Amino acid sequence: MIFIFWIGIAGIKQAIVFENIDKLESVDNKIKIETTQKSKERDNYNYASVLKLIEQEKIFLQANLSLVDFSRRLSISPRYLSELIKRKSGKNFSQFVNNYRIEEAKTLLLSSEKDRITILGIAYDCGFSSKASFYKVFKEFTSLSPTEFIKNHTKD
Repeated sequence: MIFIFWIGIAGIKQAIVFENIDKLESVDNKIKIETTQKSKERDNYNYASVLKLIEQEKIFLQANLSLVDFSRRLSISPRYLSELIKRKSGKNFSQFVNNYRIEEAKTLLLSSEKDRITILGIAYDCGFSSKASFYKVFKEFTSLSPTEFIKNHTKD
């Protein structure tokens, strides 16, 4: 009889334990949601800083710009910067930077500046370190060579 009584008491205690586990899981879920929200806010702030460096300060025009150099300017880790750019833009670091370089090159190729600067000069001005890399990346982004791009976008 005492044994049956003891089993009953043990069963009641376990019910209380399981009830407390549900409460702990609820608190844990709230913490995860808050952490995720803070992480998104941090990502948005840092990505805005990335865009500011790119669009206002035109850091992409620096030849040999590296992920490490870029991350130092923002005081964040290179790995986090790489992951952030990938999540927000869908591009890796090189693609992200080269996209801005090519857009700048396209603008210069169609401007009146092209008469005073060679295509190679424009490539260097846009942050490319060689003619070969400029032509390769330009063709990847536009499906045209720089010369073909000029011909297709200017009126004779």
